Amino acid sequence: WQTVVGRSIVTARATRARQRHDHRFGEILERDRHDTSFAELTVRRASGPHTWVGGVAIEHDGYHPTDVPQFRYSSTTPGIFVQDDVDVRSWLAVSMSGRLDHHSEYGWFFSPQVSALVRSGQWSTRVSTGTGFYGPTPLTEETEAAGLTRLTVRGPLRAERGRTASIDLSRTHGPVSYTATVFGSRIVDPLHVDRSTYQMRTIEHPTTNVGLELLGTFRHAPLAITASYTYVRARDRVTRVTAVVAQTGTA
Repeated sequence: WQTVVGRSIVTARATRARQRHDHRFGEILERDRHDTSFAELTVRRASGPHTWVGGVAIEHDGYHPTDVPQFRYSSTTPGIFVQDDVDVRSWLAVSMSGRLDHHSEYGWFFSPQVSALVRSGQWSTRVSTGTGFYGPTPLTEETEAAGLTRLTVRGPLRAERGRTASIDLSRTHGPVSYTATVFGSRIVDPLHVDRSTYQMRTIEHPTTNVGLELLGTFRHAPLAITASYTYVRARDRVTRVTAVVAQTGTA
């Protein structure tokens, strides 16, 4: 839903989803229901070089397992946010935003973000940095593969808090465009599942991720060909993992 009020654009949106699963891990059956919902109200207004966006939002995440009721959870996170996009010069744009959330289980979190876009002819560069958080749940990559029946949780879990930074360089030359991106992140109080003991816990030391992504696209109607290469190096005090992903595609 969207309407115009004076010089402002007011937008409202909402969604709700429900999923039911019957998971079988050998002789073990795990049935569950997963409910997620989201609602948001925003106001957007332009004033000179500024474009303001502000609003409120609320998210709900509920997990209702039949066979492992000890892992049931329900969390609600309302929040308020504001963003200012500024055209400083014809070649420079800056975006600043901040969001304040209250997680029903883990409390208050403030997440700022700043980015700058520089343009010069067919070249453009974007630099950005920001923070965020995540309220941990028992649903992880490991438990999706092996189930929850044998899982144990060690101590109270803490919310993950992350800090990210990235810089990318893009160029367009006729039908070809390509982008190189360098990125990194640091996560404090990361959630970890020990695969040998099948134990979930919050580890004390932060994890770090650094990587490089290369993306190239050739467009000539009605054909578009995209090739990408991603290198990620993830480190923590428990495991050290290096992942390389190469992908090509056509559309």
